[in-house]
Amino acid sequence: IATAQTSVAPGGTLRVVAAASDADGIERVSFYRRDGGSWVRLADDLRSPYEQDIDVPADARSQIEVFARAFDFSGRSGDSNVLTVPVR
Repeated sequence: IATAQTSVAPGGTLRVVAAASDADGIERVSFYRRDGGSWVRLADDLRSPYEQDIDVPADARSQIEVFARAFDFSGRSGDSNVLTVPVR
């Protein structure tokens, strides 16, 4: 998972892109954001390039954390690294 943004404003949008490939093909890529102590699934993308605009809450957080989970057609999944972007 990656972004071209070096920071994001509270209430703004973080544009992310994820790369995924598998011999069985990719069914979907799901995007998650950490809210408090939990990961919340925000959206799924069914077609490459796997991209998502992530809403940044207008709260007191100093950073936003997101990751992507790819699912293949055989039911297996794999997670990206966690992407952390400062909120300013």
